[in-house]
Amino acid sequence: MAAEELQDRSRRETRLLVLVVVVSLAVLLLLARFRFPSASITTAVAPTPGPLAGLAARAAFEDMAATIGTLLTRVSPSLLVVQCEAATAADKSAHAPARPRQGRGAGAAEATPPLPPQFAVALRVRTDLALVHVPAGYVPTAFAGVATPITVVASDPVREIALVRTTPGGEFLDGWPVATFPGFGYVGAVDAMPGGPTIQPVFVGRADLAPDDHWPAPVLTLGGQPALGAGTWLFSMDGRFVGLVTRHGDTVAVVPREALVAVVAELVRGVATQ
Repeated sequence: MAAEELQDRSRRETRLLVLVVVVSLAVLLLLARFRFPSASITTAVAPTPGPLAGLAARAAFEDMAATIGTLLTRVSPSLLVVQCEAATAADKSAHAPARPRQGRGAGAAEATPPLPPQFAVALRVRTDLALVHVPAGYVPTAFAGVATPITVVASDPVREIALVRTTPGGEFLDGWPVATFPGFGYVGAVDAMPGGPTIQPVFVGRADLAPDDHWPAPVLTLGGQPALGAGTWLFSMDGRFVGLVTRHGDTVAVVPREALVAVVAELVRGVATQ
């Protein structure tokens, strides 16, 4: 009898213990419902982002925007926007060699539609002269927003550049500090808009010097095909001059100041001897 009573007591205590545990869990769940009425027990809730989350990324972009704005303010006095129009037959004949006339038979070339106007940025290179990239088939006609026709002092169709007359003002090419650009960094790329010059940061990868028959000094070839068009002026982020974007075969290249200064002097000498 004593053994049976001991087993009964053990079973009653076990059932009582299980009952206490179940009641305790039920009470805890009930209290949790009152404390967190909108929370789901089975749904994981993502932690709320802290007040400083993303601050570093926003600060980096804001710093870049401020640097670019300061750079444009720094270089704008030396920049002018030039409007270029499609060259007329007289303009083309002034630079092209004479060719035999073709008839209007089946082999004659069909007339092509006129080229739309383009805008380019001219950089002051001397007190009253500015250098501008002129795409093939175009001629400079006026400064943007100015009705007076522009005065072209000299042009070089092979290099696709021209010297235009300007009023004195701003810093010019010889006065710019030069950046020895090693590549793998950002530059400020200045392009033209009808309302004035604009600028954007562009990352440039590998940069190597390469000889180019069109220029009196080696050009800087850029790897990775950066989004830069011919005629874009490049400056370092601290305001130093990098060069003029051109093409070197199938590669984007930059003409440094040394080559540009030599070409400007060559064009001016050509005008003086005429």
